[in-house]
Amino acid sequence: MKYEIKSWSAGKLLFTLEGENWKLAFTAAVTAGQKFDEADLSEKDFSDIEVDCKNSSFYNCRFDNSRFDNSSFYNCRFYNSSFYNCRFYNSRFYNSRFDNSRFDDCCFAGKRITGPRPLFFIGPLGSSQRQLMAVSTEQGIHLVTGCFNGSIDEFRAALKEKHGKNKHGKDYEAAIQMIEAHFEIWKE
Repeated sequence: MKYEIKSWSAGKLLFTLEGENWKLAFTAAVTAGQKFDEADLSEKDFSDIEVDCKNSSFYNCRFDNSRFDNSSFYNCRFYNSSFYNCRFYNSRFYNSRFDNSRFDDCCFAGKRITGPRPLFFIGPLGSSQRQLMAVSTEQGIHLVTGCFNGSIDEFRAALKEKHGKNKHGKDYEAAIQMIEAHFEIWKE
């Protein structure tokens, strides 16, 4: 099948993707290094996609009303992108950048995303040298790293059980303090 990708600002055709379905076509294009700058990727289902975007870019894109459930995006650059009304349940964005992007009316893990800078990434941390992703939501800060997905209190309890007061536990605790300070500074 063919999938046309148009510019959201001019409406002109940017390029055509080909594949058995949307997800396979998109994944192949990203893997091949396709640039998606100015692309209208609204109302697309990116769920369950795992892709390394190191050679692709998503400058000034529109992802409005799209879904990213259970997806993993590595090394993405989403500068000035709009994610209006998107869902990010159990998503991962390892080493990705969202400079000047907007997340109006979006949900992460079933919780509404809030704040002018709602995403925060820090790492490598802990024994596995993982990235820790923090998302500001109406119900508080939500953390994702490795197989963990939950609140700061739940994360602290898991850290205490797994690491106690060893250097990995201290590393994560310092990261939590920085995350809390970041969201305090940038709260609305």
